[in-house]
Amino acid sequence: MKKIMLSLLALLTVSGSLFAQGGNKSGMEWIEEETDGGRKPVIINPNYGGPDYYNDPYILMTPQEQMSIIYGSRYRKAKSKISGGVTLSLLAAPCLGLFSVLCFPNDLPGLGAIGLAGTAACVGAGIALWVKGQREMDWILDDYAKNYGPRPYSSLTFGPTLSGGMGLALNF
Repeated sequence: MKKIMLSLLALLTVSGSLFAQGGNKSGMEWIEEETDGGRKPVIINPNYGGPDYYNDPYILMTPQEQMSIIYGSRYRKAKSKISGGVTLSLLAAPCLGLFSVLCFPNDLPGLGAIGLAGTAACVGAGIALWVKGQREMDWILDDYAKNYGPRPYSSLTFGPTLSGGMGLALNF
């Protein structure tokens, strides 16, 4: 009787460990993620708990390249607003300020006043563009991190299993 119970316990232990992680162990699963442009199929490899590194072209790209593809013109506009604001604020405004400072001692007050007005305009427009572009970029980065960013490497979950029972799983 002890041998039968021991062999049954060994059989249950081995069979339980075969299906511990669940999922489709033989191949890939296709899921669809909701994006702004519609539904996009994504390959999920349950053996690794994440994207399939051999078939997913996004894995080989930098995050900036991924964001430029996913968000398209919105990403490019935000980048151009930031670079335009930085250029106006940190390059054009000091140059026009220096121009106006050099014009006043040389008896050219009209050009000096135009230089001061241009400096004020460049600073005002540059900071506004810089802030607006940075807010847009922050939204894009937050959305990218939420939807496409890396997931934690391991997690402990409790819930229903594929066989209809309840289970505790360490996914890594």
